[in-house]
Amino acid sequence: MPNTPEMWLQQGLRAALGCAGTLAEWVQDEQKRQAQLQQWQKDMEQLMQELVAKGEKTEMEARELVERLFNRTPAPPASPPVEVEVTSTPATPAAAAELELQELTQELSSLRESLEQSRSNETA
Repeated sequence: MPNTPEMWLQQGLRAALGCAGTLAEWVQDEQKRQAQLQQWQKDMEQLMQELVAKGEKTEMEARELVERLFNRTPAPPASPPVEVEVTSTPATPAAAAELELQELTQELSSLRESLEQSRSNETA
């Protein structure tokens, strides 16, 4: 369906009718009103927490980008690659998962370093 002014008008009318129906139900049933208000409040709190977390992440990324663009702070020194060698089989699945997580973290770090190096070579 295309977004046309007629569709927006129809959708606005339906939203207004839905609001009117909800208000009529609220006047008739206080328990329903309280339950709906609590649900909306819970949903809004959850949405707010998600937005705050996303905003914090975006703010950190933006700051890092601006700092790198203007060279306010030098890029963190590249740490030498750390090789993880498993000499024995872990005794528990949790230990195995931890070792795998360490290996993946190291691989991610190496990929990140090579990406930063390629980016710096492109800008130079």
